[in-house]
Amino acid sequence: MSIYSCSIPSCTIPAISICECTNPIFYGCGIHGHFDKSQASHPCKKIYSEVTTSTAFNLDHICNEYEVKISDSLQIASSVCSKLISNIKANFKKLISEYADLQRKILEVRKLGKRGKSVSILDNATEAEKIISKFMINPEDNISDWGKYKILITEEEVKNIILKNTSIFVDDSTIITIPKARTNRLMKIDILSYHINETEVQIDEDFAYASGWCKINTNQLFVYGGALSCVSSRPLVFSMSGKTLILDTSIDCLIYSGDGPLKSDMGNGILFNNEIYFFGGFDMNTQALDSVNKFDLNAKLWKNAANLPTGMGYCSSAIINSLIYISGSPAIDVYQYSPEGDFYNSIFEFESAYKSIFIFNKKIFILFDGCLMCIDESNGVSTQNVDIPNMFMLGHSTLYKSSIYFVLGKYDYMSGLITSNSLCKIDGYTNELQIVANDLI
Repeated sequence: MSIYSCSIPSCTIPAISICECTNPIFYGCGIHGHFDKSQASHPCKKIYSEVTTSTAFNLDHICNEYEVKISDSLQIASSVCSKLISNIKANFKKLISEYADLQRKILEVRKLGKRGKSVSILDNATEAEKIISKFMINPEDNISDWGKYKILITEEEVKNIILKNTSIFVDDSTIITIPKARTNRLMKIDILSYHINETEVQIDEDFAYASGWCKINTNQLFVYGGALSCVSSRPLVFSMSGKTLILDTSIDCLIYSGDGPLKSDMGNGILFNNEIYFFGGFDMNTQALDSVNKFDLNAKLWKNAANLPTGMGYCSSAIINSLIYISGSPAIDVYQYSPEGDFYNSIFEFESAYKSIFIFNKKIFILFDGCLMCIDESNGVSTQNVDIPNMFMLGHSTLYKSSIYFVLGKYDYMSGLITSNSLCKIDGYTNELQIVANDLI
């Protein structure tokens, strides 16, 4: 609330009214106000007006409504910016390519356009010969075929050409993005070239480790919670984060930041009906949790869902036909969860520390303890022994040409640094798992 001083120099009581009888206006306190004078010569009014309960409620409703609108607007702006940047890159390459093409033509014409040189006039002649023969027939100051190349003079012309919409979008289906612990950097792993590109994101604090994640769409990555540091080794106690972030990985931009429940090692989240579900995790004392939290992408609010039948961390989950399949450690069960009914069924039991679940090509794949199980849509089961150590997923998976790619690994719980990792692939046709590369990160 703004505070105003009484216009009487010797008075220290804050003013509560103004009067336009003087210029500048007169500020009066409860004692020196002009309410007791003639209002014709002393037009006086109160400075303050009390906010009523009804007004407060309506203001709160409007603020909530506009916060949602702003959040949606930011996401749309981020998406448009992403497409704009990809268009700029595509148009810039196209523009440079055109000038390189013109430079090549100039070079060929220069080589053949010397006195005494002979050039063919037939239809199957080279491009340079055709240009020269036409010029000899009709010698002008310009070569007509080169008129289509726009010669740029001002920066405004360059901007107008480059910003033309070509509807070309970045295809990052070959990229797995993993936040780098205790930095503000993202590690972008190309599953085909195995190249890793690190990019910076402007965030308030560095990424935690052992966070949860969910790939919302092609460009947006949801990152939540994790551990900030180990504050005691005997017994183990961690400083925890509930930081909730939405990142646009196409332009390395933060588009939402908030706070949620303090947890670590939730594994991957699952998007269902515009809500992201995170199952289990660990608390600051490394106790496995049975709590389930979901983030409403529309309202930007955390909500609770039905608790797991047992506590578990390092969770892996996947969805098919409105049912979410969840596994974790130290639990031995694989559960089937109905978000609509808010209940669980145990469908498998595996004595394994870490389990990873993938659903694609109408099949369920469960990776556990050196074995890959495949369940097809007719409930046929096949298994494959795989030479892969017990590790958990370090980031989101990505589908490319009917195969799913993902990174398994482990980290040092004291430092958060990744100690081992493998880029893996499950072939959707053969149902076989393959280790593509080791120790990329």
